[in-house]
Amino acid sequence: MDNVAENDYFSMKLREMRHNPCLMTPLAAIILFLFSVCTIVGFLLRAPTFFLGFLLGPIFARKAWFIEFLYPMGLGRWGHLFLVRLTGGGKNRKAHSITLQQRVEVVPGKVYIHPIPQLLDNLAYLVVSCDGSDSLVAFVVDCGDAKECMHQMEDIRERHYNNRRLDLQAILCTHKHHDHTAGNKELLQYWPDVKVYGTVVERVPYCTDKLKNGDFLDLPRDKILCNNMNDFVQVEAICVPGHTRGSVTYALRSINIGEGCYCYMFTGDTMFSGGGGVPFESDYGAQKKGRSKGGGYIQASSGLYTTERCFAEIAIRSNSIDNPSNALIFPGHEYTTELLGRQFMQSLSEPSHWSKFSPAEFLRMAGQLYVSNHRRHLPQGRMLTVPSVLSLELDINKNFRTLRKRGEDIIRAVQLWYRLFARTIIPSEEEKIELDGASPRKKRTQLISSNNNRHKPSNSIWNMKAEDISKPTFTSVYTSELDSIIQQIDRGQMDMRDIAESLRAMKSSTETQVVGRRPIPGTLPSDKLIYNACVALAVIGSPPCAMTFSDSKLLNLPKPVAPANTHKIKISLKRVLDLLTFLKVIPDTVEGWDLIARIRLLWKEAGEYGVSDEYRKNSPSDSEMGRGDIMELGVLRWMLFGIEANQPTWFEQYCMPCGKGPPKNLTLDHPLVGNDLRRTNGELVKHDPKTCPLCRSMTGCPYMVSEQCVIIDQQQQQPNIEVEDDVNIIETEEEDDEQNTNANHMSPAHVASNQVQTIQLQFPPADYGDASMPPKIYRMHLDDKVEIQTSRTF
Repeated sequence: MDNVAENDYFSMKLREMRHNPCLMTPLAAIILFLFSVCTIVGFLLRAPTFFLGFLLGPIFARKAWFIEFLYPMGLGRWGHLFLVRLTGGGKNRKAHSITLQQRVEVVPGKVYIHPIPQLLDNLAYLVVSCDGSDSLVAFVVDCGDAKECMHQMEDIRERHYNNRRLDLQAILCTHKHHDHTAGNKELLQYWPDVKVYGTVVERVPYCTDKLKNGDFLDLPRDKILCNNMNDFVQVEAICVPGHTRGSVTYALRSINIGEGCYCYMFTGDTMFSGGGGVPFESDYGAQKKGRSKGGGYIQASSGLYTTERCFAEIAIRSNSIDNPSNALIFPGHEYTTELLGRQFMQSLSEPSHWSKFSPAEFLRMAGQLYVSNHRRHLPQGRMLTVPSVLSLELDINKNFRTLRKRGEDIIRAVQLWYRLFARTIIPSEEEKIELDGASPRKKRTQLISSNNNRHKPSNSIWNMKAEDISKPTFTSVYTSELDSIIQQIDRGQMDMRDIAESLRAMKSSTETQVVGRRPIPGTLPSDKLIYNACVALAVIGSPPCAMTFSDSKLLNLPKPVAPANTHKIKISLKRVLDLLTFLKVIPDTVEGWDLIARIRLLWKEAGEYGVSDEYRKNSPSDSEMGRGDIMELGVLRWMLFGIEANQPTWFEQYCMPCGKGPPKNLTLDHPLVGNDLRRTNGELVKHDPKTCPLCRSMTGCPYMVSEQCVIIDQQQQQPNIEVEDDVNIIETEEEDDEQNTNANHMSPAHVASNQVQTIQLQFPPADYGDASMPPKIYRMHLDDKVEIQTSRTF
């Protein structure tokens, strides 16, 4: 006992000393001093390394140059393939995926696509035309390993086509990298007459046919047996420079519309499922340059901007703007699981961060990650996660989500211009037309597949169709809504039609943003928001440009635009509207039609201004402006924000006297000139934890006042209120469900109803004086049974 007492005494003394300021203050100061000395000594010892890294930083920031110019050499080819084969298990390696059983049907009974796994994670694709003859004609896309490809071709010929002779007549190369072209030489040894396709600016090994943007390929044919693939499908070359300067996407489409209007896109390393390839050969840097000067300098062909423009080009050229489910993506690598997993580690500053999107989009991506992990870890082997469908990529691909944020920046800028500066007011669609339940966009003629014939299922052949691949695997719903429907079904309060309508509404409820955001009324956007809007117009409204002027002639692409000439970037109205519709930024509602009308009005007024003498006098642009689809970015920027095209040069930005002040505005008759509206980067945010489906389970009781219980009996048409103690009902009234939005919802799983009951309760005086609690408004649905336990707090 004495020892225990002594130990307690000693610990108590230590605690006293720990909190004694007379002792601990100088001790803390000594520790801080020693820590500072050690930090300074460590910095001095590392100073040479720091300055060396500072000097070499700009060089290593351009490491993509090594890949662009040294990698194509023979040593780079040998090193790359050696590392890939060494990592994959050497000569005894197995294919990274099980693909022999599956094929994608393009034209029933005639044209099929077979994926071929090769190397570590590469994918080649064999496109076969059979046409019922004894001979098969085919072409292959991106052969990186000829031995593996030929071995797979033999297995495909045996399994699917009864050992018919296979005649390979073409090799389509999406870009020059060795893991996509290393097999060209060996395939030519077996089929000497094979055509090798590549772009005119790309050094594709053994290339025989040079392509430029928009070219259509001459597909394989058997002249003797009349098996001509050109009779069924066509392939278009879509140049998307970025990953390499000559990257190309091949779009395969059926010629006969009756077979369906699907588009099969072989994207190589430009687009993967869940992400995009690294833009090795795009322009370097300058993505944030000019942000403080109203978007005066935008290097749209640099970095991720190039990737986003290529994604937009693929979406436009897929001819599936109205129905993204009709475009299938066949990437050059099996990267889906890795790319989806990386999206959980995004920083908050990224435009594609999950906090900026709805819960449904996050849940779809999480569900797809689960599906991808499941397919890649099956006991019998790893299945492919591709092909993917463009409608799915809109949600799970961060580059498409970034494009959607660009579209929202355009909408925000147009809405601000319309409210503050537009000279013409357009009546809303509700005032012009009488809704008949169908929109004009829905009345467009949609080409759908009329052939529903399917091959009988087999244990050895998986005959996939595009509509099968486009079906989603998961549907996300809120648990509270699902539980509410289940309870009402158990009570017999819903018939079959009500159940179907409630389930359909439940599927769409997670599409709604849980945090409302809108600009502050009566304010102008900050320089950052102006820059974002200009970037959005450049990325969405203009096609990808070539990396050099010579490439633009050879590839039939627009010329590159220098940052100083950003105002000359041509923005297409049709392209903007099509992509905003495709990205679901413009809804198919009356509000969406009004947005389209306002964007067209912007182009109309910009056209009137662009041909004026005042613009010619104040703008360095020397191009002719028209009133049609194409508009210069400088004209749109002035119309939207009142910022002239002739912004300060790069020297003036770094010159202190020249670089001061806000962006230069024209002295023309713009409504912005002379007004007192302030610029702000803020926005109004609306979020109620009590009604938020993600937060309300943590908010508890809406009003903690007394130890009483209020019970609402759902069996009564009028609420039967049982009150313990002396709670007085002051008044009750009925009101619409959309009113009183600030009231507290007592049931976390309420059912939509046309009538709700509002009850005002007066609680008894408190024990501390004569003060009584203020009346409180409760809002509840008549079908709910709600029990509230409250406790008095002061």
